[in-house]
Amino acid sequence: RRTFKTLFVDEASQIMEPMVWIPLVRCERLILAGDPHQLPPLVRSAQAQILSNSILDTCMQFKEAASLLQIQYRMHKTIMQYSNLHFYSGRLEADVSVENHSLNFEDTDWNTPLVFIDTSGCGFEEWQHPETLSYKNTEEAKILGIHLKACDEAAAHRPYSEKLRVGVLTPYRQQRQQLLEDLKPITFEHLRVEVKTIDGFQGDECDIIYISLVRNN
Repeated sequence: RRTFKTLFVDEASQIMEPMVWIPLVRCERLILAGDPHQLPPLVRSAQAQILSNSILDTCMQFKEAASLLQIQYRMHKTIMQYSNLHFYSGRLEADVSVENHSLNFEDTDWNTPLVFIDTSGCGFEEWQHPETLSYKNTEEAKILGIHLKACDEAAAHRPYSEKLRVGVLTPYRQQRQQLLEDLKPITFEHLRVEVKTIDGFQGDECDIIYISLVRNN
């Protein structure tokens, strides 16, 4: 029978509306925190796809009630540049604590905040599992392992003793399994490597992120 003055809902972009209706009747004020440009609620039923609209999506229709937090504290300004222009009309700003943040590798090439590796035309063919329909790219997984090992060797010369946390992300579960197999025999002395799908990693953060996109057709 308790009631509350304020209800805070975190990660509101991932929450289906019905999940909020019950606590909503027991509060005087509702505050939703989340990003409508991130992953929506996971709705597996084809008949219930209307529920894939989150409570945040509904409330964002009331423009006077919405407010953008313009300062981000997670990433270098170069890394945020694309999403800033594409999703937020250039209104995001990087806090001074992260805008030019470097991991302090001795080799300046490793301090470059954003790198793309183009594998088109290299014969790196994707493969689709006949039952799960998920994809993997074994050659891309091998390249990533080589790059991670080189990163580990470069990290040995950093002026810090703690290991760098590295997140390896991929959109496909089949590729995640391939990466886990390929990286298992590799010993990393200066990196702590985690391999996850993109949705499994949401909300987490690391010192370095690798993204294995798999598709090459």
